Amino acid sequence: MDPRELLREIVAKLTETPAEQIGPDFPLHSHGLESSGRRAALAAAIRRKIVGIDHVPDSARTFGELEQAVFSPGTPMTLPAPAASRQSAPPSCDKDDHSVYCGLDIENIADLPEAPDYREHEFYQTMFTSEEIAYCIAQENPRMHFAARWCAKEALVKCDPAFRAEKLSSIEVVRQDTGAVFLRHHASGTARKLAHGVSLTHTNSIAAACVVLAPSIPCGSGAPLKEVKPADEFGCATIGIQYQQGLKDLAPGHPISIFLMNEVYLYGAGGISKIIYEILLSMGKQVKGIFDDDPPNAKFRNLPVRPGIGLMGKDNFPPLDAPVVISVGNNARRAEIARMLNAQYGTAIHTSVLVSPTVVVGPGTIILHGSIVQAGTRLGAHVLINTGASIDHDCTVGDYAHVSSRATLCGHVEVGEGSDIGAGAVVIQCVRVGKWCRVGAGAVVLHDVPDYTTVVGNPARVLKRSIPTPEAPQRPTQNGN
Repeated sequence: MDPRELLREIVAKLTETPAEQIGPDFPLHSHGLESSGRRAALAAAIRRKIVGIDHVPDSARTFGELEQAVFSPGTPMTLPAPAASRQSAPPSCDKDDHSVYCGLDIENIADLPEAPDYREHEFYQTMFTSEEIAYCIAQENPRMHFAARWCAKEALVKCDPAFRAEKLSSIEVVRQDTGAVFLRHHASGTARKLAHGVSLTHTNSIAAACVVLAPSIPCGSGAPLKEVKPADEFGCATIGIQYQQGLKDLAPGHPISIFLMNEVYLYGAGGISKIIYEILLSMGKQVKGIFDDDPPNAKFRNLPVRPGIGLMGKDNFPPLDAPVVISVGNNARRAEIARMLNAQYGTAIHTSVLVSPTVVVGPGTIILHGSIVQAGTRLGAHVLINTGASIDHDCTVGDYAHVSSRATLCGHVEVGEGSDIGAGAVVIQCVRVGKWCRVGAGAVVLHDVPDYTTVVGNPARVLKRSIPTPEAPQRPTQNGN
């Protein structure tokens, strides 16, 4: 068949249009070729079926423009030579650059071509590795999983310009046993794990992926790390927007603090750890190990519980190669552990939580199921927001504080360091609860509460005050695990 007629047949098949209706003015974007997936399928079919064609532009608006670009006199009609291997690099940036690079791609699953055998189809052979194809065809809906991986590759190219010249089949999305995924780049006969965090999602009709890269990050005592830890050691890059010293270091306008390492440590093996463990799994994290200063069992979820820093001491406690989430309900104990550890801290935020994009979330903070945190609120370091809590706009919750289940903070409320707001309690707008206070369950707080004070009842009344001493500066103490 004449190559120009073969091109017409390829376009006809992909657009489901009779070939005789495809003329020079035939619009490509309005006939199913507007998505990147369909354009890639078109390019793959042209390269596979028309000998010697390597350059297939994705900017052609009509069939005439496509035909001219493919068969232009300046286009050599010889088989393309194998592409030279290229070494990818992070986006160009200063070594002290704290920028975060992000790429996002969304695709209609139906835009990827159907095939009786995906292993033999030119699009899937061109765009995916054999391992990716094997995984996807083993699933109930292969195109759904192909589409998510396609989005990840497109998102990587948007995130990192160094990959624009790479063949997409050189980029592999690798799924781990935990369900978390990472990106691997193949070049010169070798494969290496990339330092780009990646997340995939899909419905029955749409797939999406996000890729993030942080060349260097501020972390730990306000000092920036010199560079991201190697991807082959930790899985993928860590993003640490906030500082470990706590709320006093957080500036308004900072985005929510997140971490993208696939692995994380839990410190604490008590009751609340069961909840946080499941949240971390739902976030795609792998719990690498668990520490506790009073190990209740030899194992926690089939993981051995190791002695914590309280048992081993600072000098004997090993350095940690992944972020830590302190899963301890006692505020004073959580603060003590955080002050002893020299570690990076991750957050644990359940997927059902509603958090405004203007909220500041400090390192180590935990937000459990169904909670709501409204615009302008600032959460300090190692804060615990329990199930179904509601925090309205412009509130401030200090380091190590706990807002219990179903508690409500109205607008412009301030909760001091280490304070505990009891289950179902209500603090009305513009009230300040001091540091290391306790608000009893169901209490309704109408007036400011001084530091180190316990209040109960409706309306709340003072039950007792505790005077801090150098030996016990964090009174009143609390039960908890």
